[in-house]
Amino acid sequence: MDLILEAEEARESGQEPTRVSNAYADGALPHLCPKLTILLTQQDDDTNTDEWSPSKAAGVCLMNLGLKIYNIYNK
Repeated sequence: MDLILEAEEARESGQEPTRVSNAYADGALPHLCPKLTILLTQQDDDTNTDEWSPSKAAGVCLMNLGLKIYNIYNK
């Protein structure tokens, strides 16, 4: 999100942005989604609801990737 704002500010002032997004998340998405989806389905019965588990981490990762990709394509 910061890169998008910096790029917009640079364009408004007629300058080139100092940092550029290479959209690595966009390129990695086809490889990450299947693995993260599998992790989402793996539930431990012993897991405390307040503790991190691979399933919870995969969910947060997918959410963050989704937000980043959404922001890239909905400028």
